[in-house]
Amino acid sequence: MVQFEKEALDLERAVSDVAIETKEIEDSIAHFEERDLQMEKEWQQLIQLKNLIFIDQLTLLVNKSGAPKAGETIREEVIDVKTE
Repeated sequence: MVQFEKEALDLERAVSDVAIETKEIEDSIAHFEERDLQMEKEWQQLIQLKNLIFIDQLTLLVNKSGAPKAGETIREEVIDVKTE
């Protein structure tokens, strides 16, 4: 009978240890999922910033090549005055 009680106690301890380890694993998984979600949000923010930089570069390029320079505008006005 003493042997049976010892085995039952050992089994209870083993089950308790497994329950503790299971809880630790579940906590680790939950933490991992939180970090994964945070990384996904940060990744989306990086993509948005990349797109904003691209738009800024494109806007700068269009404005730089399409807009007349101040000196060119003045020369055109001077030429128009002389021809009249």
